[in-house]
Amino acid sequence: MKKTCLIACILTLCLLVTSCGYTIVDTSKIEDYATTFDRAFQDTELDQPAIMKISTSPSDGEIVQYYAKCIDELPLGERVQILLSVKYNSEAFEKETERISAISQANPVLYDTEHFQYPAYVSSIGYLNACEYVLVDSDNSTLHYVVLQSVLAEDIVFDASYLPSGYTDYGEVEGMKHTIYYRLLDLETLD
Repeated sequence: MKKTCLIACILTLCLLVTSCGYTIVDTSKIEDYATTFDRAFQDTELDQPAIMKISTSPSDGEIVQYYAKCIDELPLGERVQILLSVKYNSEAFEKETERISAISQANPVLYDTEHFQYPAYVSSIGYLNACEYVLVDSDNSTLHYVVLQSVLAEDIVFDASYLPSGYTDYGEVEGMKHTIYYRLLDLETLD
C-alpha cells in the first residue's frame, strides 16, 4: 500500500513539474516589436544570433509582420517562435541580403532554394531543436526572419508557408541539418 501511494505521489509530482509553463511573450502586434523581440530571442539556444541582428530605420524599411511567442516550459526549457517580416527599399534590401550571405566564413550560411517557399539563408536547422533562417522575397523586397525552437508543427502561430517543407516536431527538418554555431555542436561534426 505504501509503495502504491509513493508511486502515485511521484507520478503526480512529475506531471506537475513537466506541465509547469508560463508565457513570457505572446504577440502579433508590430508596435510590440521593440519591447518583446529581445526577450523572446534571448531564450533560444542560439546565443549569438547571427542572422537576427537586424537594424531597420524608417529610411531603410518597415516591419510589415511580426509574431513572437515564447513559453518557458519548466524544467524542459523554452519554446520560441518568431516571425519578423521587413520590407526594405531596394538599396537596403541588397545590403541586408549581402550581410546575411557573408555571415561566418568558417561555416557559411546555407543558401537553400529547395525546402522553402522562397529562397532562404539558413544559419541553423535541425540542431538542438532550433531553426534560424531568412526567407528572401525579392519581388517585394521583403525578408522574413524566422526563429523556431522546440515548437510542434501544430503549435506554430504564423502561416505554415513560412516553414521549410519536411518540418517535423521540435525543429527537425527531413533531409536538412546545418548550423553555423559551432559551440552548439558540442564537437559534433557537420554533415
